[in-house]
Amino acid sequence: MGMIGKSLAAPLNRWINRRLPRSDSQVFGQKNIFILPTGAGMVFGLLLLVMLVTGINYQNSLIYLLVFLLGAIFVGAMHQTHRNLSGLTLALLAAGDGEAGADVPFRFRIVSGKDDSLGLSLSVASARTDGIHVPAGEVREVSLARISHSHPASLAD
Repeated sequence: MGMIGKSLAAPLNRWINRRLPRSDSQVFGQKNIFILPTGAGMVFGLLLLVMLVTGINYQNSLIYLLVFLLGAIFVGAMHQTHRNLSGLTLALLAAGDGEAGADVPFRFRIVSGKDDSLGLSLSVASARTDGIHVPAGEVREVSLARISHSHPASLAD
């Protein structure tokens, strides 16, 4: 994560923590699904803006068509992502034990609340699980290992 990403992460995390109380179980709905652009999404948006300015400058209707078509696909993809995640339940079952520097397993239960099956990926800074398939109306249990970091206390003389 770059310097700008780190400077934006802290205020964003504070805003999310104020908005959503911490809980062991979370049902995703309209108030707690946040679709934020990645670096590639930001570049795509910037590209659309440059293309729009180019279309305005050259008064080219084909550039307008391409810009608005790509923008509509972009917004439609966000809408479909929100629809797919709405109704999903993610619950923490158990946090494992571990020593400093070792993997600590976290077990989650995922319940699909829709008529469609889902393909999910869970990740934290040091671990990732890909290809979690949750058929419609079924339950999956997933384990995600997180590496714990030790912060030794310094002794003052």
